[in-house]
Amino acid sequence: MQSLNKVFEGIEKLKDGALKLKAQQDHAVRRSKELYQKSDMLGNMAIQTLSKWNRNTGQPKVIRPKIFHKRSKQKAEVLQDSSDDSTESASAEDVGEEFSDSMEWETDAQDGQMGMDG
Repeated sequence: MQSLNKVFEGIEKLKDGALKLKAQQDHAVRRSKELYQKSDMLGNMAIQTLSKWNRNTGQPKVIRPKIFHKRSKQKAEVLQDSSDDSTESASAEDVGEEFSDSMEWETDAQDGQMGMDG
C-alpha cells in the first residue's frame, strides 16, 4: 500500500514538473517570436538605410542634397553681403561653381542608382 502511495506521489510530481516545463516552453516560444519580429524589423530598417547609401562615395545620399542647399544659401548670403554698395549681379565664377556643385550631386545620385540596379 505504501509503495502504491509513493507511485501516486511520483506521478503527481511528474505532472507538476511537466506543467512547469510546458509553461517554460510556451514562454520561450513567445519570446522567440517577439525576438524574431524585432530582428525582422531591424533588418528591414537596415536594408532601407543601406539602400540610401551611395556606393561610390561611401556617404548617405540624403546628406548630399542638404550640403548642397546649405552651400547655396551660404553663397547667396555672401553675394548679398558683397553687393551692398553696388548693384552688380553674381559673377560667372560663382554661378559656374554653383552649377558644378549641382552637377556633381546629380552625377553621384545617378551613380548610386546605377549601382543599385545592376
